[in-house]
Amino acid sequence: MEEISESPEFSIIVEAYTLNEGGAKERFDRSLNNALAIVDQQGDGEVLVLDVTETDNLQVFIDNSYPQVRRISLAGSHYDKAKTVAAREARGKFLLYLDGDCIPQPGWQQNLLDVLRRGEALACGGFTRYEGGWFQSILSVMDFGFFYPVEERVLQCYAFNNMGISRKLQQACPPPETDMRCACFYHAQCLIRNETPVMFVPAARVLHEAQPVVRERTRQGYDAIAACWADPELRESKWLRLGLLSIPLFFAMKVVLDWQRVSSGRRDLDLDNFAYLLALPMFPLLRLLDVAGMMRAIFRGPVRDGWGGYGS
Repeated sequence: MEEISESPEFSIIVEAYTLNEGGAKERFDRSLNNALAIVDQQGDGEVLVLDVTETDNLQVFIDNSYPQVRRISLAGSHYDKAKTVAAREARGKFLLYLDGDCIPQPGWQQNLLDVLRRGEALACGGFTRYEGGWFQSILSVMDFGFFYPVEERVLQCYAFNNMGISRKLQQACPPPETDMRCACFYHAQCLIRNETPVMFVPAARVLHEAQPVVRERTRQGYDAIAACWADPELRESKWLRLGLLSIPLFFAMKVVLDWQRVSSGRRDLDLDNFAYLLALPMFPLLRLLDVAGMMRAIFRGPVRDGWGGYGS
């Protein structure tokens, strides 16, 4: 591996949070290998691993297999908090966030860095979708629907598994602490209000490991409510005054957005006419699982500490 300067241009930050959620270690290994290959190819970069696991296994693995990687130990840390700490520990001018369950596609880093280098934006987000066939395309729309239509524009929400940002901006305007696993949507809104929006870079692509459906859907349902607690300026926040009666409104909003997004994203999802028509009734069926998470949020109410999603 080439020697890097004392202050490299960019830092690729690979988190190990997903290992705590049951992610495959082989997937993490592939992600880390890709990050190191990028630095080998590009030069003037570094790779950091955010180790939030509470065992010594990952430390031994990193020390033995990847001694050139800087490991930041944050045992038990929250997903967003770990990434905020990384902004303080990284030495690069630009931060490229890559989750340990995501595999970058060719040109990923170059597409993000080009936008940051040219000063077109201080923050940019790439395109993420689940790896797999028809069913994973449906889940991609449900979990990463804010990417559709796939065209250059300001993102209302980004994916923290695939993002580039100026280290100074990340330090000055970090993700707010919320009752969610990830506050990407709220953070994106804060950056827009700060006049430093996240620009969408569709060519910067990663493939995300498939997730357990029930766990992910109930978490997403919980977060739909928690996002309104975190950001009262959202239009749908006023629905919460209705209590449980607000859930049909959230459900209907999500399904309508799903239909709009799958229609605009058919090409990027590789859906022919038959696959597209077959997908349409799947969205309301799967969103019923979100309802369980929404109900849990309504009954639990806002909390100040920790993430209230599935498994907490």
